[in-house]
Amino acid sequence: MFSLVFPTLAIAFTLLSFVTSTWAQNLLSLGNSYSIRSAADDQLYSRYNGEGSPLLLGAERGDDATWHLDGSGDGFVNILHRESEKYPSTAAGPHRPIIASAGGHPTWWRVTHVGWRQYLISHKVEDDQNGAFDAFWTVREGSNQIWLDPKGGDNDQSQVWEFDQYEP
Repeated sequence: MFSLVFPTLAIAFTLLSFVTSTWAQNLLSLGNSYSIRSAADDQLYSRYNGEGSPLLLGAERGDDATWHLDGSGDGFVNILHRESEKYPSTAAGPHRPIIASAGGHPTWWRVTHVGWRQYLISHKVEDDQNGAFDAFWTVREGSNQIWLDPKGGDNDQSQVWEFDQYEP
């Protein structure tokens, strides 16, 4: 009897560890750095990366960028450029670029998990504007919530972003 219990428990523990670690890899962790790429990789036009290629959220001129998540403790994050010395800030002061709405308004974002390594990114502050803020910021149709969306809110898939963890 005991000869079957211990191997069964060992196998169950191993499977549980694998499932738990795989699930944890699927979720974002504050303090980690990620590349952020549009999940809509078919016919997505990016004025930075060229027609037909997935839009990689980058600094000016389409340079690849790695972004650092910095949390507020209430479910919202700042998304900051990982390489502070490489790019001048465009919205948030002298340190490093930060993903912000126009004019450097509050830069807290809610990142909502919707699939394997896939997330929606919405602004913390509801806004009544009916158009784009910058190259990326648009108001999602049927809502006054600001969403990070490369195609202007006309395609739900284009609003999904994939996060790949940066491994130095």
